[in-house]
Amino acid sequence: MLLQKSTYMINQENNLQRLLLEESQKLQSINQARNPLQIKFSEVNGFIIDTVPTGIMSRIKNDVNTVNIDSDDFTYSTLAGNIQKETKLDKFKELEEYLSHIADTYSNYFPAFGGEFAKKLKSNNVNQKLPLVLTDIWVNHQKKHEFNPAHNHHGLFSFVIWVQIPYTLEEEIRQSPCRRLDEFNEAGCFEFLIPSYTDSGISKLVIRADKRYEGKMIFFPAHLHHLVYPFYSSDEYRVSVAGNLFYKD
Repeated sequence: MLLQKSTYMINQENNLQRLLLEESQKLQSINQARNPLQIKFSEVNGFIIDTVPTGIMSRIKNDVNTVNIDSDDFTYSTLAGNIQKETKLDKFKELEEYLSHIADTYSNYFPAFGGEFAKKLKSNNVNQKLPLVLTDIWVNHQKKHEFNPAHNHHGLFSFVIWVQIPYTLEEEIRQSPCRRLDEFNEAGCFEFLIPSYTDSGISKLVIRADKRYEGKMIFFPAHLHHLVYPFYSSDEYRVSVAGNLFYKD
């Protein structure tokens, strides 16, 4: 019995090292990309991951630092999250311009998206290019054990910017309640739920964002369901900024 347990743990350690290597290679591809990197689910759906420009990221951090996280009047109650400390932020011109550029990039990567979804939100003249508007933006101060359940957003596009992630992938895997040290341990992860017209019914894509993802953004169609799992290895806040974009009509 002891021999079986030892063999199991050796296999788990090998699985963990393989997973850590795969995730490091993914991050290297993101960091080396000259343009925003696309991840494709289908001709219509997918997301973009990009490193937020330094000036914009500095402004976001400054705005986040002005939030009084000790205030009793903190909760942004319209959100789906099981997170106590969520509040609105002010939008600013440079961020809106950057997001509009990323939206154009998405439309170039996924031209079918415009045909299937975007025109439903435009005026009667579907060939008219309407400006995008950042309607709301908020910050999540997520504590250990808190989570965001599966949900989607209103609007055309949504985004998440990771400001602070207080753990490494290995720390989180090793200290979570799940005893597995492989890809089935999703503690602290961000996840997309993707419709699939196969026997599986639905598929998923896990983003194992740890502190190396600070300053990076994911940008995706607002209708895509996504969720954030709880983390366990740190007493600090996991801080993210999110928002929605609509056509101005």
